[in-house]
Amino acid sequence: MKKVSLALAMIMLLSVFSLTISNMSVHATGNNYTVSDMSFENSSMHVGSDESERNFIWHSDSSIGYVDYAVRNGNSFPAEYTSVQTRTSVFNGKTVHRATIFGLENDTEYVYRFRSGNTVSQLKYFGTD
Repeated sequence: MKKVSLALAMIMLLSVFSLTISNMSVHATGNNYTVSDMSFENSSMHVGSDESERNFIWHSDSSIGYVDYAVRNGNSFPAEYTSVQTRTSVFNGKTVHRATIFGLENDTEYVYRFRSGNTVSQLKYFGTD
């Protein structure tokens, strides 16, 4: 009975973990994107519940968006990065994008950008305490 209970507990834990990270993916691709901040209006970034989280919001005409981020290493966007797909709603004809990134390391600088299709924002940076 203990083995069954342990197995069920592990399945439940993995299910919760999978739901938590289901909108995140790791990429190792080239950077063949058009850079345009015009596609990403009124963007902002704020600390989440603690230093290991950041919340992002912006408006655009596109219904699908991502926040791409990585540990900063120089002034260019790295080929390997993590993406978080946004949650969206519509307000006054514009799509409002929201995303949260989790698991940031202490005392680390990050680079990020907003992405929709083949268009990305200018690079932006933040650090954790």
